[in-house]
Amino acid sequence: MKRIAVIAAGLCLVAACTPAAPADDGSEFDEPSPPVTTVTLPTPSPTPTAFPDGFPKVVPVRSLPARLRDQYRAGGATEALQVAPGVWSPVQGAAAIVNPRVLDGYCASVEAFERQYRAGAKYSGTCW
Repeated sequence: MKRIAVIAAGLCLVAACTPAAPADDGSEFDEPSPPVTTVTLPTPSPTPTAFPDGFPKVVPVRSLPARLRDQYRAGGATEALQVAPGVWSPVQGAAAIVNPRVLDGYCASVEAFERQYRAGAKYSGTCW
């Protein structure tokens, strides 16, 4: 029995003196992870050719408000380009449909159109 006790004690000593094999969790060679951040992308600014749904459309000058109708008729126009509700532009050929250079109409409508669809750019024209 002494012999078994001595062998057991010897094994315990040998086991205690031997370094334990490290547990391989794969972390010793991993690079530290960068902190997680949320990136907010800016909203793209409206393109110069953006219009509200259903616009632009060519309308007869006779359908415009009286003060604008008279102004367009004096210039010889029979049609106007409506780019948004309450906002018109004189028809200047196909280029006017793509990018009107003059905006006429109700001031609140013109300003809202410029802010929302033209990135705040101000256009010439008259409003009331």
